[in-house]
Amino acid sequence: MQPVWINECAFADDIVIFARNETELKRNLNTWNNKLSSKNLKINENKTKIMINGKSEEMVNIEINDQIIEQVNSFKYLGVQIESHGHQNQEITARVQSAANLYHSIKNTFLGKKEVSLKTKISVFNSVFVPILTFGSESWVLTKRQESLTQAVEMKYLRKVLGVTRMNKLRNSHIREQLKLQPVLTTIENCQLRWYGHLKRLNKERPVRRVWEAKRQEKRKKGRPATTWDQNVAKLHKTRGIGCAEAASMALDKKKWQNFIYGK
Repeated sequence: MQPVWINECAFADDIVIFARNETELKRNLNTWNNKLSSKNLKINENKTKIMINGKSEEMVNIEINDQIIEQVNSFKYLGVQIESHGHQNQEITARVQSAANLYHSIKNTFLGKKEVSLKTKISVFNSVFVPILTFGSESWVLTKRQESLTQAVEMKYLRKVLGVTRMNKLRNSHIREQLKLQPVLTTIENCQLRWYGHLKRLNKERPVRRVWEAKRQEKRKKGRPATTWDQNVAKLHKTRGIGCAEAASMALDKKKWQNFIYGK
């Protein structure tokens, strides 16, 4: 398989520049800076950060317009927290915390009000609470603990909607059944399967498809290897009763794949 290298990712004015080393990064950054300056545009030095992927603790010295750029271990790009070692702990924890913050801000003034209809409370759950909790979840690989935290904040909201507490000892499945809602974890799984289908339908020459199918060249580390996104999705296929080969074939047909995901 041929190596895949991406020099930059750009969305509107949010740009990520990739480089193999400090020298290459300086050259790429200066090229961008000079080109933008020629168009009367300017890089915001305070918002620009440098991060080295992997476990390396190397420090680099990069300047823009005589200002040293801060080196960090994580940064937020398009609303998602990206960590230097490739983990997702900070992002998932932040999602759960954001959902919890929303819950605490409305639990007494909105959820606890009998004057507010059940339909309205559920509408806010579906249109605001769940998107906050699951934003960017297409790429997640949840641990058991993270699944538990996600479910815990979800059930806080739903118990408040019904006006019950954990002391009532109602099963989560019973509460969801009363409210006619599917688990948030199922919503996350659906997002991941939907993204898998999108990737499979992409032209093989598209950069996103090539990056997804590329294999990292590195030595096997000691200990149990972390679950990859592909392994996680393969597990979802198996849980829903199909093999990887069948899923790969079915995903090529968008309508069939949607019917499979949502059980239509």
